[in-house]
Amino acid sequence: MEKGILTVHSGGNSGPAIHSVSDDVPWIFTVAASYTDRRIVDKILLGDGSILVGNSVIAFPSSAAEMPLVYGKEVTHTCSESDATSPDVTAPGVEILAAFSPLGSPSGLSYDKRHAKYTIMSGTSMACPHVNAAATFVKSFHPNWSPSAVKSALMTTAKEMNAGLNRDAEFAYGSGHIDPLKATDPGLLYEMFLDDYRNIWCHMPTSIGTFTNGSASCPLKTSHKQLNYPSMAVQVETKSAFEITFPRTVTNVGPPRSTYTVSVTGSQDLRISVEPNTLAFTSVNEKMSFSVTVRGRIKSPFTVKSVSLIWTDSIHHVRSPLVVYTLNSTSVGEAPPTSSRFCSVTLILLVIVLLY
Repeated sequence: MEKGILTVHSGGNSGPAIHSVSDDVPWIFTVAASYTDRRIVDKILLGDGSILVGNSVIAFPSSAAEMPLVYGKEVTHTCSESDATSPDVTAPGVEILAAFSPLGSPSGLSYDKRHAKYTIMSGTSMACPHVNAAATFVKSFHPNWSPSAVKSALMTTAKEMNAGLNRDAEFAYGSGHIDPLKATDPGLLYEMFLDDYRNIWCHMPTSIGTFTNGSASCPLKTSHKQLNYPSMAVQVETKSAFEITFPRTVTNVGPPRSTYTVSVTGSQDLRISVEPNTLAFTSVNEKMSFSVTVRGRIKSPFTVKSVSLIWTDSIHHVRSPLVVYTLNSTSVGEAPPTSSRFCSVTLILLVIVLLY
């Protein structure tokens, strides 16, 4: 990041269990996976003449002899009965035609001796290259933009998803589906710089895996909510009234004379105020600051409430998700109970972008 390089990182395939993103530091671009607008459909003819239609790629020739139909738990030694029969989800990174090494088999099984130059694959490793290409596309229009500027452009122009369809809301899919063309003209940018990240890094544990933050003396600790991130997220205590303010600064990269007004859409359980609620720019690259205050009370543990904060000049719509969530009602910070990890998961091409 210090050298001007944006790192795009797969979020991992352990979903839909919560708290399962593999990495979430703010100086990288973490990516989840979702459906595309295409489906791969096959038919299976059963012995009684019935036909099952579903999403799959049949690796066997159509003229093959009869194949056995087995129950999931009969062909696994590592999954429980419930895991062996559950993940049957087809959720885009899903069903992506990708280059594949002929040195390995498409299934990864030791007895599979097939070789292929391409295969259909799913997961965040399939979504990540799409975001990488989108970031490169945006950078080609704006060679001088910083990594955080490119990231902001892709986040604030992403297509909003329906939080009502996923209880983890933005923690599952981030800002939404990337729109590379819109990201070339985002209107406003949320920029962050090396010192901003260093303040976060400096106050992380001394050693995280194989990484270390060294022994440099730390400045005063910066709260995550003070980081000039394109999204906003905060954990609150269950049943307790809260009032939290997020300071933000945006840079005008649209027309020199631009006036933006703010609106908020989403959960009615949160009371949102923005000061000021109008930003009047007179030049390109001019910066203006505002603060977002959220008030309310969440009565239930393990709850996610989200709204969208949108700045618009009638041409650009600069959207930031704002998420307030609770964990255990008696121990803030304790992870909620989850089902066991799925043995076979097809995840959902989007950008995961919140500080979790």
